[in-house]
Amino acid sequence: MINQVVPPDSLLATLLYNPDQDQRIRIIQHVLLWLVLGGFFGYQEVVFVRSLGGGWQAQILHGANFLVVIGAYYGFAYLALPNLYRRRWGWFIGYTGIIYVFITLCNYAAYSTIAHEFGIMKRAAAPYLEAGWLGSVFNLQVLNSNWGLTIHAILLPVSIKFFKDIMESKNKMLQLQRSNLQLELNFLKAQIQPHFIFNSINSVYSVMPKDGVAAEALLSLSDLLRYSFHESGNELVPLALEADFLKEYVNMEIMRQHERTAITYRHDGPLSAFQIPPMILITFIENAFKHGVNATVRATWVDIALLVEDDGLMHFTVENAKAPPNPLRTKTKGGIGLYNTKRRLHLLFPNAHQLLIQETDMTYSVQLTLELTKYEKPAYLYHY
Repeated sequence: MINQVVPPDSLLATLLYNPDQDQRIRIIQHVLLWLVLGGFFGYQEVVFVRSLGGGWQAQILHGANFLVVIGAYYGFAYLALPNLYRRRWGWFIGYTGIIYVFITLCNYAAYSTIAHEFGIMKRAAAPYLEAGWLGSVFNLQVLNSNWGLTIHAILLPVSIKFFKDIMESKNKMLQLQRSNLQLELNFLKAQIQPHFIFNSINSVYSVMPKDGVAAEALLSLSDLLRYSFHESGNELVPLALEADFLKEYVNMEIMRQHERTAITYRHDGPLSAFQIPPMILITFIENAFKHGVNATVRATWVDIALLVEDDGLMHFTVENAKAPPNPLRTKTKGGIGLYNTKRRLHLLFPNAHQLLIQETDMTYSVQLTLELTKYEKPAYLYHY
């Protein structure tokens, strides 16, 4: 469980997590990389063209081929490689095939127009022209030509991308380990023995009327605490267990709210087939009650939905009515819980989640999409 307590407006938080800054740096890195590779391959192309007797016209062909290299690289790096990392072999082979067809058709177009128009590089253009645009895809001579012209040029940037991904994965693992250690240290510093809490709750419950709302609320509180103590230290828990925890929390809120509040919670799909980091969704629900329901005395509402598709794509939405503006209300700084949840999503689901938060004068909406992994049942599983 990752929970870095860093004020969201601090300089440290900006340095730790600034997606806009990361995006600008990434664009600059890519531009510089292609400038260097363009010069390197351009020099090779000049030597190759001169050996075949080509002139300045052949540089146009080189420029077209280099654009194909760039397009093929981004297709392979951002479509094929992610599926290779996730061991989705069918998707990996499919995307690789599509990229090869793209390379072949682009080279065919270049050689059937530029090379044919200027009458240059006839030996290199011959396999494409003889096979035709469709036959080129399955022609062995075209494959050899594609290797010499395009595919080998992709190997260097793809190797750089592959090495970079490995290093980023290792860095994220180290960051997760450091965060877990820090969380454990913070927890030990402020820890209250769970047995003391549960024994105290049982003692209070034993002297309360068993048919009252207070007794029911106390039992729900005990279940929530037991789950947070026993499951929060795990990296992953069954989604069905997490959904029950959210339902228990919502039921507690229903007990303490008045008739003026309409609260709905629903979940659907194969929840038991997938797993999720524990307590990564609760912050969004807490905020809906804290800043929406509890901040007003008027009629209000909260709608929560957790839907899972058969392929593990999870859709989680929390919508609530906002409290009307009140100039007398003191604005609190807050926001650490939401910031920490965003950090966990960024670390645990890189390129596998989408978080959309929308706010109007009347409503607040959170839409989270996660790509979940299959649940592998351990030998022993605690149920709260």
